[in-house]
Parts: sequence; C-alpha cells; structure tokens
Amino acid sequence: MDKLLTLEDAVRKFVRDRQSIAFAGMPLMRKPVIFAREILRQKRAGNLKVTDLLMAGGTASFGTALLVGAGI
Repeated sequence: MDKLLTLEDAVRKFVRDRQSIAFAGMPLMRKPVIFAREILRQKRAGNLKVTDLLMAGGTASFGTALLVGAGI
C-alpha cells in the first residue's frame, strides 16, 4: 500500500483550523515555503477553511510570514 501523499492531498487531509504547526528543515531548500503556499492556495480556492493556526518552533521564516500576512 502506497502511503505517500501529494502536498495538495496532505494539506487537504491534515491542516485544520486552530491547529499547531511547525516549520522545520533547511530554510535554504524552501520546503516550508511550498507548504505555506499550498495552504494559501487551497484557502483562496475555497477548499480549506483555515483562519487561525498556532505557529511553533522556528517561526522566523518566509513561510510563516506568508501565512501571517494572509491573516492566518
């Protein structure tokens, strides 16, 4: 059984309002930014109802700034 998910499917399945999320990993690889952009993309498309997330860990990142700037 394949347990891999696309980023789109992972965000749709696991990101919910009022959750805690943390961005980790190498900031130079920009992986957290891609995750943040997918949250915003699904929110704009109306597929994700997220207005309040608790950011934990190393929150001084561009991905976090994108979410905060969008009012999440």
